[in-house]
Amino acid sequence: MMLRKGDIGIDASKWQGDIDFLKLKEANLKFALLRSSFRQTIDPKFLEYVAGLRSISVPVAGVYHFSYALSAADAIKEAQFCVASVNKAGLKPGECVLFYDFEYDTVDQAKKAGVTLTPTLCNQFTKAFCDEVQRMGYEPGVYFNGDYYLNWYDKGLLASYIRWIADWRAAPKVYDSHIHQYSNKGKLPGINADVDMNIVLQDLDVGSEVSEPILPERPVLDTSLQHGWLYREFQNGSKTLFKELCIAIELNLVAKQVLAGMWDNGDKRVEKLESAGYSAKQIQELVNKLVV
Repeated sequence: MMLRKGDIGIDASKWQGDIDFLKLKEANLKFALLRSSFRQTIDPKFLEYVAGLRSISVPVAGVYHFSYALSAADAIKEAQFCVASVNKAGLKPGECVLFYDFEYDTVDQAKKAGVTLTPTLCNQFTKAFCDEVQRMGYEPGVYFNGDYYLNWYDKGLLASYIRWIADWRAAPKVYDSHIHQYSNKGKLPGINADVDMNIVLQDLDVGSEVSEPILPERPVLDTSLQHGWLYREFQNGSKTLFKELCIAIELNLVAKQVLAGMWDNGDKRVEKLESAGYSAKQIQELVNKLVV
């Protein structure tokens, strides 16, 4: 989807409470950004807000995950949970950007856990999250303020992603950002609480459309091998060992594609998986392990 320079939108989380979406329609918003999740928890209002915004034809152009990662491995797990959350909401690749949100509270909570987060770790966590999001089919982005832009983030790293800056001052510095959160005191019909307001700073094509899973053609190797197209790469090695290895690699890849919404949902997902030679039940078990 396209966002145009000058488009106005909101970002919201559970702190905005119950929203009257019919009244909010009067605000003529062009887009919304929602908190999908934090740690391994979905925002209590996320699914409700997605449905409500759809009912008034306001696109959810992005979601953000508030990070409490203590390691790059944690950041990867947060990315996987974020993708699972947007998939649950029915937001497909090409519809929205998934933003990584590393803030002062991230640092404060880590300190309480005995971990000192530095700019180097901030950049490592951000790259880990964004790379995983991208690998799972979604467009990654980063949310930050001026302090983090100037003193924490590597500018070369930020240049790789959609950039969303918060600066509520009368004379803001937005640097080379795509979206500017210009106020945290917005007043809109249908929302009883203050709401963050945002403006698009440059035309932005949100997301990269991935409509079908990208898998190589699967050769028929033998009647006992139901999976494992990677196996052909190792036919000269130990067939038992490599067969098991390749099956495991392929099934985990497919499970991650399912999380990214690349195999559809519900009965259609089951039908597609089964017709491709997979056990839908087995893939779902792997998906469940990924989001724990």
